[in-house]
Amino acid sequence: MSFAHPIRSQARNLGRILRSASFRLPLIYAVLFVLSAGALFVTVYWTATAAMQTDMAAVLRTEISQYYSPGWEDKATAREMVDEWSKRLVKAIDQAHGR
Repeated sequence: MSFAHPIRSQARNLGRILRSASFRLPLIYAVLFVLSAGALFVTVYWTATAAMQTDMAAVLRTEISQYYSPGWEDKATAREMVDEWSKRLVKAIDQAHGR
């Protein structure tokens, strides 16, 4: 008795299953679901990261404006300092997360 015949039969059945519409359609839907979920995750992550960076810059601007002394004639200098501090903070956070 040969064992090759059942293996060929199983391979043919597998081939038929893979070619059938009842297998292909759920596979296509699963791939589309994974791709759309991934796109949604990337969009939410990117939006949340941008919002947090904007909020952090606003907080830093508010804090530096509290320490702004009337002796500083150039508000642009204070704004540049805040922008530099916020860039350093974002860079430090990115380095901490390994990006």
